[in-house]
Amino acid sequence: MVPGLFHLLEEKVSYFCGLRNRRAFTLIEMIVLMALIAIVVSFAVVRYRAWINSTDINAEIKKLASLLQTLRMNAFTTKREFKIYLSNGGHTLVIDVWNGTGWKLYKTYTLRDKFKMSLPLKITDKGIFNATSNIIYNGTFNYNGNNCIVIDRISVEMRHCP
Repeated sequence: MVPGLFHLLEEKVSYFCGLRNRRAFTLIEMIVLMALIAIVVSFAVVRYRAWINSTDINAEIKKLASLLQTLRMNAFTTKREFKIYLSNGGHTLVIDVWNGTGWKLYKTYTLRDKFKMSLPLKITDKGIFNATSNIIYNGTFNYNGNNCIVIDRISVEMRHCP
């Protein structure tokens, strides 16, 4: 190709593609770009908040399961009986201890979200639960993970309950 012809061809392509003498973006292009970035960021923020909520719920369920296992071991080693139930609309886990004459408050745990319990539980001095029960996440967030703790006579497991 002739050098002059290449320059002429490049000039024609630039003219038809709208690139002639452009050195910066126009204001309209910048506004459109900023609007697209704002939309993408808003979707990312919504997903991030959902992820944070899901992580918090998962941590609270794990904490409850760990607490129940620890309490079970405590009942066995100290030869004391414990009673476990939810109060305050499912926002407080209450643990009572048998002191020989009656039930006395041992500890309370304020829960971040609402939970429901199928049956109140007792842990015998042998570290055995008196019944099978579930503690299920019952909050407003649409949580899809292991949303419940299944308590059997001698085990505490996290599962996904319908």
